[in-house]
Amino acid sequence: MSTSVEEQRNNPLHGLSMEKLLTELVEHYGWKILYASMRFHCFKVNPSIEGSLKFLKKTEWARIKLENFYLSRFKRMPKPRDFEFDLAPRERGFSLHIVPREPMELTIESIELSQAKAASAHKERSQQKRDDREFSRHSRGASKHPYRDNQAGPQERPKDRRAKKAQKKAKSHPTIQATLGMSKKIGFGLRAPSFIASILLVFSLVPTLRVEMNRSNT
Repeated sequence: MSTSVEEQRNNPLHGLSMEKLLTELVEHYGWKILYASMRFHCFKVNPSIEGSLKFLKKTEWARIKLENFYLSRFKRMPKPRDFEFDLAPRERGFSLHIVPREPMELTIESIELSQAKAASAHKERSQQKRDDREFSRHSRGASKHPYRDNQAGPQERPKDRRAKKAQKKAKSHPTIQATLGMSKKIGFGLRAPSFIASILLVFSLVPTLRVEMNRSNT
């Protein structure tokens, strides 16, 4: 379904220049109300029609936001239809029986309340989307991060396998085997829970390993 030419002509923005649009809004609402609604810096610091037009002409998102405000608040036109959500405000159409109404009366307090409600609704929608994704992932029985989500099962982590492989390789060295045998006699083995003792043992093996490596090279 598309918008007809007649419906586009019934759009209050049809043939309306940005200067005329901004002038109408400033004359009715004033700069303070416009700044509270739009949050454009040029509407707050030394506001002027000329300066604001420079900003709006080179900033598309700001121009679209102001045109939507003009339609919804100043002209009180209906919200976009389903097939019009992706259209720019000037591309929308309105049935011929729809006519603009009196501008909506706005105050700083009413604007802040409306913005707070919109922010709360956006937060709830975002949370709902996250909950839906989480539910969908769990319902499929799979996780993109099994280790993070504690869904990896009984298998070992890759880094644990590497550590055990290195430890096994080190124990197979004859010098280390001899050292382990001596440490068991004095009651000091690698299985001791003391982390500091294990580090001290490793450092004590470094000179011995160097000697063995020199012998093997020669």
